[in-house]
Amino acid sequence: MMKILIVDDEPNIREGLKYLIDWEALDCQIIGFAQDAYEGLEKIKQHRPDIVISDIKMPYLTGLEMIQKAKHISNDSDYILLSGYSEFDYAKEAIHQGIASYLLKPIEEEELIDAIKKITETKKKKKEFKKVNQDYQEIQRSRAMKEWIVHKKEEGDFHHVKLQPKLQLLEMIAEEENSSSRNYFEEVIKTLIETEDIHFRHGNDYYVIFSSLDQRYGESKMREMDELLRKHRIKMTSFQLSSLIDYQDQLPAVYDQMKKNDRYRFLCDDVKYLSWEKLSEALLVSKEGCHYTSQSIFSDIREAVAGKEHQPLQKLSRALQNYYQQSNLEENEIKIELCNFCLSVLEEAVQTSVVEVPGMMRFEVIENIMGVKKLSLAIEHVFAFIDRLIQLIQSEQDDCSDVVQQMLKYTKKHFADNLTLQKLGEIFGYNSSYLGKKFKKEMSVSYGQYLDQVRIEEAKRMLKETNYLIYEIADKVGYTSLDYFHKKFKANTHMSPKMYRKNIEKD
Repeated sequence: MMKILIVDDEPNIREGLKYLIDWEALDCQIIGFAQDAYEGLEKIKQHRPDIVISDIKMPYLTGLEMIQKAKHISNDSDYILLSGYSEFDYAKEAIHQGIASYLLKPIEEEELIDAIKKITETKKKKKEFKKVNQDYQEIQRSRAMKEWIVHKKEEGDFHHVKLQPKLQLLEMIAEEENSSSRNYFEEVIKTLIETEDIHFRHGNDYYVIFSSLDQRYGESKMREMDELLRKHRIKMTSFQLSSLIDYQDQLPAVYDQMKKNDRYRFLCDDVKYLSWEKLSEALLVSKEGCHYTSQSIFSDIREAVAGKEHQPLQKLSRALQNYYQQSNLEENEIKIELCNFCLSVLEEAVQTSVVEVPGMMRFEVIENIMGVKKLSLAIEHVFAFIDRLIQLIQSEQDDCSDVVQQMLKYTKKHFADNLTLQKLGEIFGYNSSYLGKKFKKEMSVSYGQYLDQVRIEEAKRMLKETNYLIYEIADKVGYTSLDYFHKKFKANTHMSPKMYRKNIEKD
């Protein structure tokens, strides 16, 4: 609301103005009265009103003289002068001083309302323009500093951005980000930083340049931001705060050091607030019992999968995390190694057991590992995947008799041979008719249908991953007749082998 101050030496005028119009309807509030110009100056200094309504003729100082002195206190007030004298000199002086309105007593209600509306409308436009200009200047400052600090572009306007001699750079990383959280993130930053501070976003990372003479100032602001963001369920992965910087020319080098520290942020799971003073402490990882290599740990995990054992996994999880914390691998190198290991274990399980793996399981583990920003979370996804794989193997084996499991394993390994129920009966010591009935009862498909499924899956893999000709693939998966291979392939995929390969090449 607009703050109104009334200055008049006549009590009835002061009281009359209070009730003359509906101030609230005009979005105005009377914040005080003064009975002479000196008291008016004190209240202008105290309240900084938006509009001052003042009589011209008062004891000691005229209203015009009061306004001249008031402008040395604040230029934010607009003035409406009241006079019982329709004298040209007063009006001329009022115009010269930029007085918004000049009204004659007795005051007409409509004239006063029009004068107030005119001033409030002008003030709102000025305020809007000022806000737009401030926002523009802020964007320009942020853009110039970002181009200089991040991209090292010296041809920008950063030379015109003058910061305090003592600075701190804060980096903030969100655990999850979308358009809604991004907008709120920006609002939180604007709420907590000072006018002279600068903020910008680069990718999914947010940066604030604090003007500060004390290291504790940046630390305090960092924790305030975290608290506000958590209240709105925006989880932060980490904050990184630099030491005090003496000159703004040092900011690009400080930013580069922060990027180097990203590796440590990924490794140090229990360090949310990463200050440079505490960085060395965060990296003190106990080396007791850490004589593993990644390959030895992976080998132990494979043994656990083969033996369907869950118990060793927790110990192996700690060993793997300890190993990576002491390695020289970068974040993406670690993630790729973990993804490749999971996929290789999965392929081994498919080849050596009866497990049927859900189609999305491969994609999910890659997405989960590559999407996290902490080593411990990546390793959690690896062992959740391994645990799920063991459960799938156990479940499949529980559902099949020993002889059917043997048939499945043998078929996956020897699908290219001339396999028949009679041959399997000779290998496992059973009647071929008995094996056929038992297989269909437990697997819900005939053995011949299952053999075709295995062969066609292998043919699809070879069409995708090799340059073998189609007749060569047919022979390698166990079909002696090319026409028969085409027929079985089309029945399984609803397209010819040639069309299947073309579709893969398009993708």
